[in-house]
Amino acid sequence: MTVPTYKLLEVRSFPFADLYLVEGQHTFVCISTKEYIPYADFQEMFREIGKEVIKRKITKFVFDKTSLRNFHQPSMEWYTVGWKSAMKDHGLSVYRKILPRLEWFEDAVRNGRAQIMRDYPDFDFSQFDIQYRHALEHAILH
Repeated sequence: MTVPTYKLLEVRSFPFADLYLVEGQHTFVCISTKEYIPYADFQEMFREIGKEVIKRKITKFVFDKTSLRNFHQPSMEWYTVGWKSAMKDHGLSVYRKILPRLEWFEDAVRNGRAQIMRDYPDFDFSQFDIQYRHALEHAILH
């Protein structure tokens, strides 16, 4: 029996997160490194990541948010409705998320998604393969 393995190659380090490419795949891994990412910095970081997504033809994005201790609904809305929609046009539609193991954070994400569904009824979540995982390895391999 062989065990699948992966190697992360650093693409870029931001003040609030690090971005990696999974060697041999069209997969990015973004790992938050702080408890909070200010909204303007979040947007700027993802604009830069978007350029790399297009350049490298990324089809899967793993976002490890385990360091976060703050949930910000406007960031989630911008990332979901704006950034993900734009990246879908470039072939990125598979997302794996690793949330902090905090019940309130998971509740905030669920409530935030429900709010997006209410506020943006034309946004179609079914266009995306979004799954939540507890470990980076599972997020990368599945």
